Formats: sequence, structure tokens, C-alpha cells
Amino acid sequence: MDLKGAKILLVDDTQANLDVLCQVLEREGYSISIAPNGEIALRIAGRVMPDLI
Repeated sequence: MDLKGAKILLVDDTQANLDVLCQVLEREGYSISIAPNGEIALRIAGRVMPDLI
């Protein structure tokens, strides 16, 4: 199963963690959305419909 291009929603309250994960995962071909907390993540998830949170 090829997951390249899969949509991932990253949620973390530490911006440095989001930055590192975003860089690594985008380089591997994933489509990344980020949220700094759960409340915002739920709003984004409803719009983006990620494959993984």
C-alpha cells in the first residue's frame, strides 16, 4: 500500500516539534496540516479529512 500523498494532521503545543515533524514528513511526500491544540485540530480535521492524526 502506497501512502505517499496521504494527509496527516500534526497536533502539538510545541512549535519546534511541529516544525521538525513537518519537514521530515513533507520530504517523504505526505501532505501535512498542523494544529497547536486539540480544539483547532478538530476544526481542521473536519475540513481536511486527514488520513492520520
